[in-house]
Amino acid sequence: MKNEALIKLEPVVSLRTDKVVAYEVLYRGFNREAEKAFASIDEEWDYEIFLSNVLTLRHMLENGVLPEPHRFLLNIKPSTLLVFAGSIMSLIEMLPFVVILELREDWIRDKELVELASLRKEAPFLLSLDDFGKGASNIDRIITLEPNLVKLDLEVLNKVPATSLLHLVESIKGLKLPLQLVAEKVETQEHLKKTRALNIGLAQGYLLEKKLFVV
Repeated sequence: MKNEALIKLEPVVSLRTDKVVAYEVLYRGFNREAEKAFASIDEEWDYEIFLSNVLTLRHMLENGVLPEPHRFLLNIKPSTLLVFAGSIMSLIEMLPFVVILELREDWIRDKELVELASLRKEAPFLLSLDDFGKGASNIDRIITLEPNLVKLDLEVLNKVPATSLLHLVESIKGLKLPLQLVAEKVETQEHLKKTRALNIGLAQGYLLEKKLFVV
């Protein structure tokens, strides 16, 4: 299957057990220019990308090459999820692996929040809120959507004063919701040290990937 060679499965790792708890589906060679292009695609194209990734995962599973655990984060635009909600939910219900839909927090329009929250109530998928803290983030969005994961991008958060960053993390934990925090773009030992200091239990990034897959 051609698309199989185009995706990369980046591990999300528990810093307590050093075990992989999920994988994010990424395109190989994904860069900032590609991100800008992705931001401009419409819902129909985004939906086709989502379907392609799902089919690739299923193909890998059928051929015995899909790594465990079978929990996968798939990026999708909030607007795409709402437009194709019926088809997406029907498809996910039939999949032999766990799907965690990842929505970028700064792409969620205020008028979509209520509809997304309503969709969550009967959803066959888990939810990850990506890039929290990147834009004008609002804790109320976490309260409304009740995501399973909230991802903090260390590349962005490194620019935030340590006291403000600690306050953000403590504010999210203080909500007492059944969610887990994930530190993204953990690429250096300093990033890892900061993640542990903030008591964030899950991490994702090149440093952990390299550590796990050294041959």
